[in-house]
Amino acid sequence: NLSSVVTGRMLPIIADTFESNTVESERAVRAITARIGSPNAASNEAFWLTNILSTIIRKDPALAESICLRLYSFTEESDETTSMGGGLVMPLTSTRKQDYSSALYGLTTRFKLFLKADPVRAARVAIKAVEMEVPRKRERDRQGKWEATKFWLKGRSETYTADYSEIWDGIGSRDVTSLMLLDSALLFACDAAEEIRNGIVDEVMRFASLGISWKKLMFRAKFCTENLYGSVKELLFVPKFIAAPEVTVDVGDVLKAAYEKGLVSKIDSEKIQRTIVLIAKTKFIRRYERPSKVQERLLGCIPTESITNPILRAKLTKGAAKQKLENRPFFRSSVGAFTPDPDRK
Repeated sequence: NLSSVVTGRMLPIIADTFESNTVESERAVRAITARIGSPNAASNEAFWLTNILSTIIRKDPALAESICLRLYSFTEESDETTSMGGGLVMPLTSTRKQDYSSALYGLTTRFKLFLKADPVRAARVAIKAVEMEVPRKRERDRQGKWEATKFWLKGRSETYTADYSEIWDGIGSRDVTSLMLLDSALLFACDAAEEIRNGIVDEVMRFASLGISWKKLMFRAKFCTENLYGSVKELLFVPKFIAAPEVTVDVGDVLKAAYEKGLVSKIDSEKIQRTIVLIAKTKFIRRYERPSKVQERLLGCIPTESITNPILRAKLTKGAAKQKLENRPFFRSSVGAFTPDPDRK
């Protein structure tokens, strides 16, 4: 249609001449961006926006942020046929849904450029995109079952919403492209300078609420422990967080790696141990394990010689004859998956 032709011709010109009149160029791009999700928008408008994204990232990162978030604010479900060209003899067709999916894929391929240009802003885009896209993608799973809780972190109230991602993350999340952005941002943080690394992690923690968002953070921290421990350690002092079903196994792995690498100070160790003790008195989101089993499993991730808390020392003595609980995933996509009995003594 006409809007498709106009957009396809106008946006590349605007991108090339952006700096000649930044105010008018931005206004034009925002006008097209605002059409995303409208039934009157051409099916390829999202494609053309992502096509000029590399240029916009370099010239106006704030505008690039708005484009990305607008694209992730909407999910195209229409199977209306669209034309891909090919002529009258052999016309090539697609659907609006496929066109939009391709546009989001184009966004992911340009995201590394965003991280290099403005890493903290890019991280904010990634976490906000996850928080918008995942609830829509997992709508059928929700059905009012997603329990939420609040906790304090760095002087502000944070939300944790249990989304059962310990079950579906992996094979069940391949079509959630925003998770690719978040993975890329956290991987970038691993090798970034300390100020940028802390900025990225703080931005993720500021806007995270879903279990999958927190899970991705802890997952990356267990592999980049030397660089990320200092940025995420405050989470290890929150009983509700370390016991939450989506993240608790990764928390155990972070503890194990941090102690093995000598990253845990005496003060941090005392706080971590006190946090494990407080699990028994905390109302956390419980799904698979009793509080005592969460404590026992996390305790097994800390070297025995590092455990100084008298309550935990007593638990160690009492459970010395028992088989040590493994800190392993509750669900796996291969043989060997298991679901713990929450009432097991």
